[in-house]
Amino acid sequence: MFKRWKLLLGLLLGLVIVLFGVAMLDPFFRQLVFGPKYDGIPLVTWQKFFREWDVIEAHPEKPSFLDNVHEAVLMKPSPTQWARLSGEDRRAILLTLVHGKEIVRMHVAHHLRDVPASPEVIAQLGRYAQDDAARVRQYAGMSLAKFAAEAPEAVVPTLVGLIETSDAPGRLVALQVLSRMKSLPQEAVSPIIVATNDRDAQVQAAANSALWKLGPDAIPALVKLRSHESAAARRTAEKALSQIDPVQFPPK
Repeated sequence: MFKRWKLLLGLLLGLVIVLFGVAMLDPFFRQLVFGPKYDGIPLVTWQKFFREWDVIEAHPEKPSFLDNVHEAVLMKPSPTQWARLSGEDRRAILLTLVHGKEIVRMHVAHHLRDVPASPEVIAQLGRYAQDDAARVRQYAGMSLAKFAAEAPEAVVPTLVGLIETSDAPGRLVALQVLSRMKSLPQEAVSPIIVATNDRDAQVQAAANSALWKLGPDAIPALVKLRSHESAAARRTAEKALSQIDPVQFPPK
């Protein structure tokens, strides 16, 4: 009985050795086990990240893979490694990646919310709010909303500019951010009112929602909306008026 178990264990060990030897024929696995490491992660793993996310192709002017390590960390975030960088360093890295492929732009728009605000960051998020990719616009809006809650004076001019000059997706992002703010600055009133007559239905709805934040300043525009050709716009106007001044405009 003991000899039989000994034989089985020997066969199992031999199989493991053979499989290990076959695996070592592959340069990737050989380097994975015996190759150099950076921050405890094999060099070939970092290089695999670069290939997956086209970081090297996006930045051919950077000859050394080590120059791109934190770009890979950004794409496949490791909390311990990304956290080692200061907010200013993370911001600098992110702002060098803004023109990558869609997945890179999406990650940059997402991570920009976690760096110190600056005019460059807000301006880049404003450009991302007009991106062709919906996911990039979505994350840009979320990051802009975070900065708007912390420092509205730094973000509102960009949002107003988007409403006045961008295409429908950019206007929609700006209005959605404004509608989430606790209070709206006076310079946003006129652009929001103009947007209630936007040709895009989604932009119209977002502008109507933002009007609720304006309080009494929005009453003249909301009164006009009650005769709008769109039933949805009329309902929005009635609801907003009843919330702003329920005595003058009682709920129906």
